[in-house]
Amino acid sequence: MQLKISRNRAAVFLLLCLLAPCQIYGVEVHLAVRDSTSGLALPGATIRVFNSDSIYTSDASGLCRLNLPPGRVRLECACDTYKTRLIDLNVGQLSETTGNIQRHNIALQLRSEFRTAEVLVFDSHSGGAARGTNKNIEAVLEENSGVHLLRRSNFAAEPTVNGMRTGRQGLTIDGMRMYGACVDHMDPAAAYVEAHNLDEAEISRDAPQLENGTTVGGSIDLKMLKAALDRPWRAKADVAYNSNGSGGDALLSLAGGDSTAALHLSASMRSSGDFRAGDNSVVEGSAYHKFNSYLATTLKLNTRNVLRSSLVLDMARDVGYPALIMDARRADAWIFSLKHEWTSPGDVFYGVESQVYANRIDHSMDDYDRSEAEIRERGAMPNMNMPMRGISTTLGFNMLGRLQIGPTLLPRIKLDYIRHFLDADMRMINLDDANDQAYVKTIGDYQSDNFGLSMTIPWAISDRILLQLASRLETSVSRLNDDAGRRSLEASTGVSAAARNIITGGASAGVTWEVQDRIALHAGAAYVERAPTELELYGNLLFEVSDGYFYLGNPSIDPERALQFNVRTDLETEGFSISANVFSYVISNLVGSEKLTPELRRYANIGNALRAGFDLESRFKLNRTLALSGRFQAFYGRNTSLDEVLGFLPQSEARTALTFRDEVWTGRLELRHLFARHETANSWPDSMPADAATVVDLSAGRLVTDGLRVNLGIKNAFDVYYTDRMSVGALAYPGRSWTVRCSYNLK
Repeated sequence: MQLKISRNRAAVFLLLCLLAPCQIYGVEVHLAVRDSTSGLALPGATIRVFNSDSIYTSDASGLCRLNLPPGRVRLECACDTYKTRLIDLNVGQLSETTGNIQRHNIALQLRSEFRTAEVLVFDSHSGGAARGTNKNIEAVLEENSGVHLLRRSNFAAEPTVNGMRTGRQGLTIDGMRMYGACVDHMDPAAAYVEAHNLDEAEISRDAPQLENGTTVGGSIDLKMLKAALDRPWRAKADVAYNSNGSGGDALLSLAGGDSTAALHLSASMRSSGDFRAGDNSVVEGSAYHKFNSYLATTLKLNTRNVLRSSLVLDMARDVGYPALIMDARRADAWIFSLKHEWTSPGDVFYGVESQVYANRIDHSMDDYDRSEAEIRERGAMPNMNMPMRGISTTLGFNMLGRLQIGPTLLPRIKLDYIRHFLDADMRMINLDDANDQAYVKTIGDYQSDNFGLSMTIPWAISDRILLQLASRLETSVSRLNDDAGRRSLEASTGVSAAARNIITGGASAGVTWEVQDRIALHAGAAYVERAPTELELYGNLLFEVSDGYFYLGNPSIDPERALQFNVRTDLETEGFSISANVFSYVISNLVGSEKLTPELRRYANIGNALRAGFDLESRFKLNRTLALSGRFQAFYGRNTSLDEVLGFLPQSEARTALTFRDEVWTGRLELRHLFARHETANSWPDSMPADAATVVDLSAGRLVTDGLRVNLGIKNAFDVYYTDRMSVGALAYPGRSWTVRCSYNLK
């Protein structure tokens, strides 16, 4: 199975390689095939000798061994979604030749016209090792421009795209729509995916595709590892220790298969005590414990039919949320998917993917671990315990059809249906008299039925110009099935909590012009509508710690609408690449809140807003083993109707990293600088002002033996105390953290 690259990032190209024939083969040539941007190995690349029948394939580490004659030869390298690259070698006469082995590194470039999404790709045969180390999912996502983490604890940070909060963006797992069970957003869908099970993270910032839903703020689709056919069995063990919190993680995985059936299985645990901030103070109530297991199977029924299944079981216990007034006692999730892939023998209609899925999240939280003094003195609901529980169940079906109209038109049509249930409640128990209790339905047995139809049309107008069009129509019917919950909301808001039928849609267009080899320009525009979330429609007495208000839903709220624009340019040479991107959102019917009482707010449409940003990324290869990379991004956001800054607007930041990699050693030195941002919003939840800060991280790894790797890392090496604008309640980041990790792969 070849490494899978997202179609949103790269076109489907085959690289062919041709080499001058010779009957006397005397020099062994080793070619290391890698992605030109990320440096990741590319298994499955084909390399062919010009005018010869000799064909070679790179292995799981991207290495291809060829036996070639001395003298000048030509190669043509092929790998899915990458540009064809011709390589001329002077075999046996270069300085890289050692003995009878000659080594070369080949960097393959993604076809630029599909660079409408930023994609992290992982080697599916090494267990998803992210850039050589095993990181948590939040750290992996944060490596992408435009992705920031909304933090409420030391666990389960909520990924955001361009600073858009929950509801304005889409977060899916293998295209499956996910809904949390916690009204305080303690359970983002990303929390249920471990980095070692991740195949790729498809991050769309400018709405070029609408297959997974209409969103105002882009989307993230976490694609899980698939069980790979025709792969030898492999096992992996991984264990790590983190000094800050005296915690760590452990992993066991097994994967392999023959030509008709394959399996991938993993089990992991993560745990931490209370962490320490940069001023050496312990952040009490920040510990967590988590177990995750993942099972994926592939069954090849015949040459045209493949059946895939996956199951995630995730259990978290006693998770502290120091930024909130309660902690998560438990969070259990199971996520199941069954997909059928059919390949058509026809010339036009060439394939259908059909998927059914189900997921259930059971989440409970309470304040039983908080001190009595804290509960009695807090500003919100003092002198009482408040146990809460939420259960979310989602059933879904989707069907994706692929067509080919001529050699340049490749439309895709997707039909999907989702049924979602959410029920959440809260009890209020007087500390002095346990018999003095109150009961509130925060969501009264909510149900929604959502139908969607989308079409995406990539059209290669010429060899250098690609036009991509997308459209989507969605309809959803939402209601509260619990009579008591509906009456309670109506009494609080004075608005009928009747069922809502909301129709939304969206359309986007993007064009990429490859000006010349290695230089490309992209421009895109989109119009999208976002239906209100279940909390914005029917939430009842939801406490927002960011501003200290209780929030009520508004069943009469209207969908948000947005115009999105972006312009990007990419320049890449053998040793240097640079990408610049400018984007903007013009939002109308902005969902914020209106003040009802000194303690109470209600979700409402509050006018218009403008959000914009700029990011610049570059990478410079100093030599065969050293590379220097940099990233700068800035954000602007304003509520133009109320003339105030938008809430939770990320700070501008700059990152610089120096990386080293050879056959044995890896190393990384990264410097991150956050610029100060002090202005805060008044009309909706917002974080605290944040000062400037500079943080340094270091890591190094060594391949000790074949299969055994040891990594050592230092996060926040100078023990800086800092927060950022995405930290709820000004929650501090961890101070200096030492991590030791050992990984062993058994082939």
